[in-house]
Amino acid sequence: MATKTLIKDFTNVPLPGDATWHLSENLKYEEVVIFVHHFGGDRKTPTPHIRLVNELGFHAVSFSMSFNESPLVNGLVFNSEMQLGLITRWQEEIETIFNAVPYKKIAYTFSSPSASAASVLARRGARDVNAWICDGGPFLDTFTNTLRYVEQVKIKNKLLQWGLSALGTLIYFGLDYKENLYKSLEKLPQDFPVLSIRGWQDPLVPYSAIEKAFSPHKHLDLEVLALTEGTHLDGLKKYPDEYRKRVEVFLRTHSKQL
Repeated sequence: MATKTLIKDFTNVPLPGDATWHLSENLKYEEVVIFVHHFGGDRKTPTPHIRLVNELGFHAVSFSMSFNESPLVNGLVFNSEMQLGLITRWQEEIETIFNAVPYKKIAYTFSSPSASAASVLARRGARDVNAWICDGGPFLDTFTNTLRYVEQVKIKNKLLQWGLSALGTLIYFGLDYKENLYKSLEKLPQDFPVLSIRGWQDPLVPYSAIEKAFSPHKHLDLEVLALTEGTHLDGLKKYPDEYRKRVEVFLRTHSKQL
């Protein structure tokens, strides 16, 4: 398929909600990179990363997920099957976007919604997804990490911190989070390519919490980009050359040139 024709075809594919196409001016690959932003973000949050993949020759899609403020404000959230948790609600929203893009895809996800994306990839058998880049997630130790989040709000009362963290963990991650995440990762195909990006100095999601999520799943073709002084989701900003190089090699390895 000629590049000009493909660009036109992409432009004509409608997307739901506020989902947006980001078209490369120098399209080189067939795959579309679908971005799943972090909690508290929106479709514009991954703009530097979108610019990166566009420059490398990939079209991209970004969108905003719902309930993207403090989970303590929103109260209990359920998906259409009455499963508790923002994580389960986001699974459906992510899958809607994946269904709307009729091309081979690469998932590029950030922080905790990476767990939602894992469920989507598993349900699809990754049949139309070549690879997955996950920056800052998915992770375990959810209560501890939620407590770190609550502590940043500068609530001094320890009892209140723990109470809010317990409630936030339930609202955000729902029930059986670890079991469901492990099931999703286990269902991914043999040798499914994953690039896990982690910061050693991450104050919200320690390296070990991400390692615990992936370590049992030896069937994955897992690559790790460990950033020595990296914190939460600042890899591209703090280590632009190293970050860009690893993402570029990974994307090109698992994509088909036009």
